[in-house]
Amino acid sequence: MGERWLADFRKQKGVQKDKSGFWYRIDYAGDGELINGDDTIVDIVVVEKLTNGTVVEDMDARGAVISQPLNEYPPLFRAALHLLRNHGTVTVVAPSELAYGDEGYPSGIPPGATMIYTIRVESVKDMHVGDSGAVRAISSEKTKGTLK
Repeated sequence: MGERWLADFRKQKGVQKDKSGFWYRIDYAGDGELINGDDTIVDIVVVEKLTNGTVVEDMDARGAVISQPLNEYPPLFRAALHLLRNHGTVTVVAPSELAYGDEGYPSGIPPGATMIYTIRVESVKDMHVGDSGAVRAISSEKTKGTLK
Protein backbone atom coordinates (compact mmCIF):
# COMPACT_ATOMS: atom_id res chain seq x y z
CA MET A 1 0.00 0.00 0.00
CA GLY A 2 2.78 2.46 0.91
CA GLU A 3 4.61 2.12 -2.41
CA ARG A 4 1.45 2.76 -4.44
CA TRP A 5 0.52 5.73 -2.25
CA LEU A 6 4.03 7.17 -2.62
CA ALA A 7 3.93 6.74 -6.41
CA ASP A 8 0.70 8.79 -6.52
CA PHE A 9 2.11 11.40 -4.14
CA ARG A 10 5.26 11.82 -6.25
CA LYS A 11 3.10 12.79 -9.25
CA GLN A 12 1.64 15.78 -7.40
CA LYS A 13 2.80 19.29 -8.25
CA GLY A 14 5.75 20.51 -6.19
CA VAL A 15 6.76 17.15 -4.71
CA GLN A 16 10.51 16.74 -4.24
CA LYS A 17 12.86 14.21 -2.70
CA ASP A 18 15.20 15.25 0.11
CA LYS A 19 18.78 13.99 0.01
CA SER A 20 18.10 11.94 3.17
CA GLY A 21 15.42 9.91 1.37
CA PHE A 22 12.03 11.35 2.29
CA TRP A 23 9.59 12.96 -0.13
CA TYR A 24 7.94 16.29 0.62
CA ARG A 25 5.61 18.96 -0.66
CA ILE A 26 5.72 22.47 0.77
CA ASP A 27 2.07 23.36 1.25
CA TYR A 28 2.86 26.88 2.51
CA ALA A 29 6.44 28.17 2.78
CA GLY A 30 5.64 30.57 5.62
CA ASP A 31 6.74 34.10 6.47
CA GLY A 32 10.17 35.65 6.96
CA GLU A 33 13.47 33.82 6.76
CA LEU A 34 14.10 30.08 6.56
CA ILE A 35 14.34 28.33 9.92
CA ASN A 36 17.93 27.79 11.00
CA GLY A 37 20.12 27.88 14.08
CA ASP A 38 20.31 24.81 16.31
CA ASP A 39 19.12 26.69 19.39
CA THR A 40 16.16 28.32 17.62
CA ILE A 41 12.97 27.32 19.45
CA VAL A 42 10.45 25.95 16.96
CA ASP A 43 6.84 25.26 17.96
CA ILE A 44 5.15 22.73 15.68
CA VAL A 45 1.85 20.91 15.26
CA VAL A 46 2.00 17.46 13.64
CA VAL A 47 -0.61 15.22 12.07
CA GLU A 48 0.77 11.69 11.60
CA LYS A 49 -0.97 9.17 9.32
CA LEU A 50 -0.49 5.80 7.70
CA THR A 51 -0.85 5.53 3.93
CA ASN A 52 -4.21 3.77 4.38
CA GLY A 53 -5.54 7.01 5.91
CA THR A 54 -5.43 5.92 9.56
CA VAL A 55 -4.61 8.92 11.75
CA VAL A 56 -2.02 7.93 14.35
CA GLU A 57 -1.61 11.37 15.96
CA ASP A 58 -3.52 14.61 15.40
CA MET A 59 -2.00 17.33 17.52
CA ASP A 60 -4.13 19.90 15.71
CA ALA A 61 -7.36 18.25 16.89
CA ARG A 62 -5.98 17.96 20.44
CA GLY A 63 -4.72 21.54 20.50
CA ALA A 64 -1.20 20.27 21.29
CA VAL A 65 2.10 21.86 20.30
CA ILE A 66 5.69 20.58 20.49
CA SER A 67 8.09 23.35 21.52
CA GLN A 68 11.83 22.68 21.57
CA PRO A 69 15.13 23.78 20.05
CA LEU A 70 15.58 22.80 16.42
CA ASN A 71 18.51 20.50 17.23
CA GLU A 72 16.33 18.37 19.55
CA TYR A 73 13.92 17.30 16.81
CA PRO A 74 14.51 13.94 15.09
CA PRO A 75 16.69 14.24 11.95
CA LEU A 76 13.66 13.77 9.64
CA PHE A 77 11.76 16.65 11.27
CA ARG A 78 14.88 18.84 11.43
CA ALA A 79 15.45 18.42 7.70
CA ALA A 80 11.79 19.22 6.96
CA LEU A 81 11.78 22.28 9.24
CA HIS A 82 14.84 23.69 7.46
CA LEU A 83 12.63 23.93 4.34
CA LEU A 84 10.14 26.24 6.06
CA ARG A 85 9.67 29.69 7.50
CA ASN A 86 7.50 30.80 10.43
CA HIS A 87 3.91 29.52 9.97
CA GLY A 88 4.96 27.23 7.10
CA THR A 89 3.45 23.80 6.43
CA VAL A 90 5.02 20.77 4.76
CA THR A 91 3.73 17.29 3.96
CA VAL A 92 6.44 14.67 4.44
CA VAL A 93 6.29 11.05 3.28
CA ALA A 94 8.87 8.97 5.11
CA PRO A 95 9.85 5.41 4.20
CA SER A 96 9.91 3.03 7.16
CA GLU A 97 13.69 3.26 7.58
CA LEU A 98 13.32 6.99 8.35
CA ALA A 99 10.27 6.49 10.58
CA TYR A 100 9.54 3.43 12.77
CA GLY A 101 11.50 0.82 10.82
CA ASP A 102 10.85 -2.90 10.66
CA GLU A 103 9.64 -3.04 14.26
CA GLY A 104 6.71 -0.65 13.89
CA TYR A 105 5.33 0.94 17.04
CA PRO A 106 2.88 -0.40 19.64
CA SER A 107 0.31 2.36 19.04
CA GLY A 108 -0.91 0.76 15.81
CA ILE A 109 1.97 1.42 13.42
CA PRO A 110 2.76 -1.82 11.59
CA PRO A 111 6.32 -2.93 10.80
CA GLY A 112 7.69 -1.38 7.61
CA ALA A 113 5.04 1.36 7.49
CA THR A 114 5.48 4.40 5.26
CA MET A 115 4.44 7.42 7.33
CA ILE A 116 2.81 10.69 6.29
CA TYR A 117 3.48 13.76 8.41
CA THR A 118 1.88 17.15 8.01
CA ILE A 119 4.09 19.53 9.97
CA ARG A 120 2.94 23.10 10.63
CA VAL A 121 5.17 25.70 12.25
CA GLU A 122 3.23 27.58 14.92
CA SER A 123 6.06 29.94 15.84
CA VAL A 124 9.81 30.43 15.72
CA LYS A 125 11.75 32.04 18.56
CA ASP A 126 15.42 32.94 18.52
CA MET A 127 17.35 32.39 21.74
CA HIS A 128 19.36 35.34 22.99
CA VAL A 129 21.64 35.75 25.98
CA GLY A 130 21.16 39.08 27.74
CA ASP A 131 23.79 41.19 29.51
CA SER A 132 23.04 39.37 32.78
CA GLY A 133 23.63 36.00 31.12
CA ALA A 134 19.94 35.12 31.21
CA VAL A 135 18.66 33.26 28.18
CA ARG A 136 15.36 34.37 26.71
CA ALA A 137 13.34 33.49 23.65
CA ILE A 138 12.33 36.26 21.28
CA SER A 139 9.42 35.53 18.99
CA SER A 140 10.18 36.21 15.34
CA GLU A 141 6.59 37.45 14.98
CA LYS A 142 7.22 40.41 17.27
CA THR A 143 10.66 41.21 15.91
CA LYS A 144 10.05 40.38 12.28
CA GLY A 145 12.62 42.10 10.12
CA THR A 146 14.79 43.27 13.02
CA LEU A 147 16.89 40.17 13.67
CA LYS A 148 19.69 39.06 11.38
